[in-house]
Amino acid sequence: MLNSKEEIAIVCFAYKRPYHLKKCLASILKNKESKGIPLIVYVDGPKNDLDQRERAKVIDLVKETKGFKKIKLKERKTNFGLYLSLTKGISETLEHYKKVIIIEDDISVSPFFLNYMIEALSLYEGDKDVASIHGYLPPIKEKLPNSFFLRGADCWGWGTWDDRWQWFRSDAANMKDEIKKLNLSKKFNLENGFDYLGMLDDKIAGNNNSWAICWHASCFLKNKLTLHPGKSMVKNIGLDNSGENCKPSESFESNTFNEKLNIKKINICEDKNIRKYFSNHFKSNNLFLKSKLMRLLRLFHIDRFINYLVRN
Repeated sequence: MLNSKEEIAIVCFAYKRPYHLKKCLASILKNKESKGIPLIVYVDGPKNDLDQRERAKVIDLVKETKGFKKIKLKERKTNFGLYLSLTKGISETLEHYKKVIIIEDDISVSPFFLNYMIEALSLYEGDKDVASIHGYLPPIKEKLPNSFFLRGADCWGWGTWDDRWQWFRSDAANMKDEIKKLNLSKKFNLENGFDYLGMLDDKIAGNNNSWAICWHASCFLKNKLTLHPGKSMVKNIGLDNSGENCKPSESFESNTFNEKLNIKKINICEDKNIRKYFSNHFKSNNLFLKSKLMRLLRLFHIDRFINYLVRN
């Protein structure tokens, strides 16, 4: 039986940030490949009347957008929240497409982002050890190759295939137990450079609504790899307290590489030297210790008191 799925689509997830979405879509349209690819935009349902007003601006903006092969607007009638909005939207899209490029409304991309994504998704389509293709690189000081692999997955401007997305697991508590039983906690935490396990704990406790930590853990436990670029092809423009988990942080502030990133097929194995670079970068900014401290403060509700003092 022939596969009736179409080849590839861009999926954008939005909610109530028309300013961010406008910049996001404008950056994608600077990619010459955009006119040959369909765009699907999911807009989550409103939580309240105030959100509905901003959400309406988002919907109007999508309806006015031109330049893609076609545009499909998917409006949620109720508020799914970040986790369900992303996971259901990706799953729905991959019922009809073989490959998908995922963008959230707070991501601005390089004019060569689509070229990089399309080329990499094609290069590694048949390699089942590759879970996804990622477009973001943190501001690491060391010189890097044009592409490299790290274990697990990531979430700022990325793409995957229909068969790899089937690896996604929602059972965060079971994954945490598996990581601990396999003595992988330190490795999962980038040699204690980043508190991914704490994020998984917070997902279990309902303190975050992250789909991304579940995707990372799912791929990490299957010992699958993600291709990363040696130059950042995206920039997060939402690190301004405008959305969930969007506090300003110099640790993540990268500028986009506005030239073509030439990539070729490389050995599919984790680059341990670059893994150390990532770990050292986050350690230098004390992200692991800061995360542990915030979780401790939250345990005793001290974070609410601090937030009250800051607001007043």
